Amino acid sequence: MNGPGSTMGDDAALVISGSGTVAVATDELFGLAQSLERLADDTRQSHLTLTMIDVSVSPAALRLADAPISAFDAEDQLALARALLLDSHDRAAALAGGLRASALAYGETEREREQLAQQLAARLGTLAGGLTPVLVLAALPALLFGGELLAVVALVPGGMEGLRRAASDWLTAHRRELSDPATVELIRLLVMSTDDYFGGLVQIPPEIVAALGDEGAGVFGVNTAAAAIILGAAPFGLLRETDVAITPVPTAGVPATGTVPPRGIADRLDRIPGPESEDGAARVRIDTIHLDGEPDRFEVFIAGTASWDVAGSETPFDQTSNLHGVGQLDPGSRRAVEKAMAESGVTRSSEVVFTGYSQGGLIARALAASGDYNTKGLVTFGGPGGQIELPGSFPAVIVEHTDDLVPALGGTNLAPDAVTVRREIYGDRPFDNDFAVPAHERGNYRETAVLIDGAESDAVRRAVRDIDRVSEGTTSVTSASYLATRVTG
Repeated sequence: MNGPGSTMGDDAALVISGSGTVAVATDELFGLAQSLERLADDTRQSHLTLTMIDVSVSPAALRLADAPISAFDAEDQLALARALLLDSHDRAAALAGGLRASALAYGETEREREQLAQQLAARLGTLAGGLTPVLVLAALPALLFGGELLAVVALVPGGMEGLRRAASDWLTAHRRELSDPATVELIRLLVMSTDDYFGGLVQIPPEIVAALGDEGAGVFGVNTAAAAIILGAAPFGLLRETDVAITPVPTAGVPATGTVPPRGIADRLDRIPGPESEDGAARVRIDTIHLDGEPDRFEVFIAGTASWDVAGSETPFDQTSNLHGVGQLDPGSRRAVEKAMAESGVTRSSEVVFTGYSQGGLIARALAASGDYNTKGLVTFGGPGGQIELPGSFPAVIVEHTDDLVPALGGTNLAPDAVTVRREIYGDRPFDNDFAVPAHERGNYRETAVLIDGAESDAVRRAVRDIDRVSEGTTSVTSASYLATRVTG
């Protein structure tokens, strides 16, 4: 069986977990278990039917009716068929139970492995933080030399540009290694141990750091580490939040008016605005679902990061909002979505489904979990919102690629009741080196979304069906799209 962090033999394999259980398995395994369970039910029902027939037509009744020998032969064959059906039922039920048990055992093992790895990373993070002052002092001559060398390079015409080009070339040359599932998992562990590092840096005893961190009471975690980074950057004018504004813009892509509401996972991904890098492009799309005699319902689609700037960005869908979102603060992109929702008529009582990609997935998850809205479903693709806890009060589908480092930047996933679907993109296929994070590209997530729509797992089908229920009885759909901007000064 292939796990969330392993290399799958089949690059189309979906690994499914969550839905209120620790079981982890491929969609194919869950589908096989379900087929065997259906076979067991069918053979049991057939056995009961034959038993009723056999009881009503007994050998004594046949003798009383002076039945021919062939009737007695049929009676014997009936008994044999009952025995075979009973044996088939027992075998199918045992096989299905074995497959379910293997999924549960694998899930338990994976959970224990992740917990042990996280605890080890936390201890190492605390140790590294405590040793940082000593290491800095020991490396001070080298740091001074490096600073002087950097200053000289900066004075040379084209020197800094050369450094940036060299760094870019190195990243391009090593992009495959950075996209390896093992590397992604290591990055996730490093993110989870950031708070432990800060605890060690300020010389808090390791026992207290462990007791208050992610592995203990959860007082400190990824969110507090992100908040500490924001606080440290503020004096330099970096990562500072601003007011935001929204502007209606034409809706592109899936038709803005019609009678067809969003259906399934791939259709919802298609309605998220994009591409991310296009200036003046919409960042939020809201579909208003009209029904006869009932209040309007809504589907909110949120785009990903449009700018990697940490200061001076014109859009709130930037790196500042990313870090404020991971810190579970008040990112500008979230406020922009809330303004767009209010503009479209969404109220606290309105039934709403949130769908987001990348940073949009982070914001969608935060809004769905906030309790401020009547959430009826959540779908995210590659969102770094793992540490935002999700209640089990609405269906949720979390889609991640195991070779996509963006979800890892949000830490481990705190959503046991959500259906989490993972897949490795570049396991057995040629690596695409044209993108900064190839496995994070929307085209790859759409391929996965199509596979999810065709999944055999009952947990996946049930979650998608429950999310689609928000649009039952639709008479028409209208859409509105919004551009989000930062208001500075």
